Amino acid sequence: MENELVAIQIDIAGRAYPLKVNVREKEQVLEIVENLNSRLQNFQSQFPRQEKVDYLSMALLTYATDLHHSGSQLPQMSSSTVAQAQPQSTIQETPLPTLPEEILEKLSDLETLLDKLLA
Repeated sequence: MENELVAIQIDIAGRAYPLKVNVREKEQVLEIVENLNSRLQNFQSQFPRQEKVDYLSMALLTYATDLHHSGSQLPQMSSSTVAQAQPQSTIQETPLPTLPEEILEKLSDLETLLDKLLA
Protein backbone atom coordinates (compact mmCIF):
# COMPACT_ATOMS: atom_id res chain seq x y z
CA MET A 1 0.00 0.00 0.00
CA GLU A 2 1.47 3.32 -1.09
CA ASN A 3 -0.43 5.43 1.42
CA GLU A 4 0.21 3.17 4.39
CA LEU A 5 1.48 4.96 7.49
CA VAL A 6 4.21 3.44 9.58
CA ALA A 7 5.17 4.50 13.11
CA ILE A 8 8.79 5.52 13.65
CA GLN A 9 10.68 7.24 16.42
CA ILE A 10 13.21 9.91 15.55
CA ASP A 11 15.70 11.75 17.71
CA ILE A 12 16.56 15.40 17.12
CA ALA A 13 19.08 16.99 19.46
CA GLY A 14 18.54 14.31 22.07
CA ARG A 15 14.76 14.64 22.10
CA ALA A 16 12.55 11.78 20.94
CA TYR A 17 9.65 12.34 18.57
CA PRO A 18 7.20 9.63 17.56
CA LEU A 19 6.03 10.05 13.96
CA LYS A 20 3.69 8.32 11.61
CA VAL A 21 5.00 8.66 8.08
CA ASN A 22 4.05 7.32 4.70
CA VAL A 23 6.02 4.17 3.95
CA ARG A 24 7.50 5.89 0.86
CA GLU A 25 8.71 8.83 2.99
CA LYS A 26 10.31 6.86 5.81
CA GLU A 27 13.84 6.74 4.39
CA GLN A 28 13.68 10.41 3.35
CA VAL A 29 12.63 11.46 6.86
CA LEU A 30 15.38 9.38 8.47
CA GLU A 31 17.97 10.86 6.10
CA ILE A 32 16.82 14.41 6.89
CA VAL A 33 17.01 13.71 10.64
CA GLU A 34 20.52 12.29 10.26
CA ASN A 35 21.61 15.36 8.27
CA LEU A 36 20.07 17.74 10.79
CA ASN A 37 21.72 16.02 13.77
CA SER A 38 25.07 16.11 11.95
CA ARG A 39 24.71 19.87 11.48
CA LEU A 40 23.79 20.25 15.15
CA GLN A 41 26.93 18.39 16.21
CA ASN A 42 29.06 20.59 13.95
CA PHE A 43 27.65 23.76 15.48
CA GLN A 44 28.06 22.37 19.00
CA SER A 45 31.74 21.72 18.37
CA GLN A 46 32.31 25.10 16.67
CA PHE A 47 30.39 27.18 19.20
CA PRO A 48 30.53 25.55 22.64
CA ARG A 49 28.42 26.77 25.54
CA GLN A 50 25.44 27.91 23.49
CA GLU A 51 21.88 26.88 24.17
CA LYS A 52 20.39 23.95 22.28
CA VAL A 53 17.81 26.21 20.63
CA ASP A 54 20.67 28.25 19.12
CA TYR A 55 22.18 25.13 17.54
CA LEU A 56 18.78 24.09 16.23
CA SER A 57 18.15 27.53 14.76
CA MET A 58 21.54 27.65 13.05
CA ALA A 59 21.24 24.10 11.70
CA LEU A 60 17.74 24.65 10.35
CA LEU A 61 18.74 27.96 8.79
CA THR A 62 21.67 26.35 6.97
CA TYR A 63 19.47 23.45 5.88
CA ALA A 64 16.87 25.86 4.46
CA THR A 65 19.60 27.97 2.86
CA ASP A 66 21.11 24.92 1.17
CA LEU A 67 17.70 23.95 -0.18
CA HIS A 68 17.09 27.49 -1.40
CA HIS A 69 20.48 27.75 -3.14
CA SER A 70 20.09 24.36 -4.79
CA GLY A 71 16.76 25.44 -6.23
CA SER A 72 15.06 22.55 -4.49
CA GLN A 73 11.74 22.78 -2.81
CA LEU A 74 11.24 21.65 0.76
CA PRO A 75 10.49 17.94 0.86
CA GLN A 76 6.79 17.44 0.24
CA MET A 77 5.66 15.27 3.10
CA SER A 78 2.01 14.58 3.39
CA SER A 79 0.00 16.73 5.74
CA SER A 80 -0.77 13.62 7.77
CA THR A 81 2.95 13.17 8.42
CA VAL A 82 3.32 16.69 9.75
CA ALA A 83 0.13 16.44 11.78
CA GLN A 84 1.35 13.20 13.37
CA ALA A 85 4.63 14.72 14.62
CA GLN A 86 4.26 15.37 18.32
CA PRO A 87 7.23 16.07 20.60
CA GLN A 88 7.27 14.12 23.84
CA SER A 89 7.09 17.24 25.94
CA THR A 90 4.63 19.45 27.74
CA ILE A 91 6.05 22.68 26.29
CA GLN A 92 3.26 24.84 24.92
CA GLU A 93 3.83 26.26 21.48
CA THR A 94 2.94 29.84 20.70
CA PRO A 95 2.24 31.12 17.20
CA LEU A 96 5.13 32.87 15.49
CA PRO A 97 4.67 36.60 15.05
CA THR A 98 4.90 38.27 11.65
CA LEU A 99 8.37 39.75 11.35
CA PRO A 100 8.91 43.39 10.41
CA GLU A 101 10.88 44.13 7.23
CA GLU A 102 13.88 45.39 9.24
CA ILE A 103 14.24 42.05 11.02
CA LEU A 104 13.83 40.15 7.75
CA GLU A 105 16.70 42.17 6.29
CA LYS A 106 18.87 41.39 9.31
CA LEU A 107 18.04 37.70 8.95
CA SER A 108 19.05 37.88 5.31
CA ASP A 109 22.37 39.45 6.33
CA LEU A 110 22.84 36.71 8.91
CA GLU A 111 22.16 34.09 6.25
CA THR A 112 24.85 35.62 4.04
CA LEU A 113 27.35 35.59 6.91
CA LEU A 114 26.53 31.98 7.74
CA ASP A 115 27.01 31.02 4.10
CA LYS A 116 30.49 32.59 4.16
CA LEU A 117 31.39 30.81 7.40
CA LEU A 118 30.22 27.45 6.12
CA ALA A 119 31.84 27.77 2.69
